[in-house]
Amino acid sequence: MKTAAKYNFNQFTLILILFHTFCFAGTTGKISGTVSDRATGDPLVGVNIQIKGTYQGAASDENGYYVILNVQPGKHELKATMIGFSSVSVSNVRVEIDLTASIDIQLSTEVIEGETVQVLAEKKARKSGCCCQSKKYFI
Repeated sequence: MKTAAKYNFNQFTLILILFHTFCFAGTTGKISGTVSDRATGDPLVGVNIQIKGTYQGAASDENGYYVILNVQPGKHELKATMIGFSSVSVSNVRVEIDLTASIDIQLSTEVIEGETVQVLAEKKARKSGCCCQSKKYFI
């Protein structure tokens, strides 16, 4: 009788472990990679990488590395932006469950042109001696 109980206990434990594994199986993937300067190859710090159509994104670290977690499976489009560099879009980024899509991005420098701003100022006329007068008090 003890062997039958032990056998049932082992079966129950095995089923419990398998059920636990299936309950916590991943349902999302991630996107990671590096961002560098196309001309020099140096890593770029602070580049914003965003998944178009979502609020998900990341910023690159001091080594140009970024990672976006909890990305829904499917095809996505990434957009990388940074001031002083042209924006880059990467389409057809395929994300699969429990896998990492590795996307390395290179940005090119871009000159930012602004409008010419002309500032005109006039100096108000002051009465001479107005600021230099002092009052004397006698006690």
